Amino acid sequence: MDRVAAVRLPRLQYVEVFASALWNWVADCLCLACAIRATGNPIPWPGLFLAYGAGMTAGSIGLTPGGLGIIEAALSAALVAAGIKAHHALAAVLVDRLISFWLVMAAGWAVMAVLVRNTRRAVEPAIAD
Repeated sequence: MDRVAAVRLPRLQYVEVFASALWNWVADCLCLACAIRATGNPIPWPGLFLAYGAGMTAGSIGLTPGGLGIIEAALSAALVAAGIKAHHALAAVLVDRLISFWLVMAAGWAVMAVLVRNTRRAVEPAIAD
């Protein structure tokens, strides 16, 4: 804990971290907008931002890994409140979560597998010597 507390970043890196986090939220919200549009509905922009905020707030409670089930329920309910029909809202949320959660997770696992494989290859010749 002391080593983590001792880490100090330059101010520019704080800005970079904040900008990256902001871009992550904007891109995730745009993914939801595309998913809504893919269901044939117009995008309710003010309601979209509120729905996205409600879904992410519900997911931050941390009851399930990755907010599974909680984000879907909260986001669907908020989109219905924004004026989207329930079956369209659920379809949009499931497509959004498929892309923004499951696809990203699969990519992360693939990268991890490549890194582990490359590390093993680098260690094996050193052991053989």
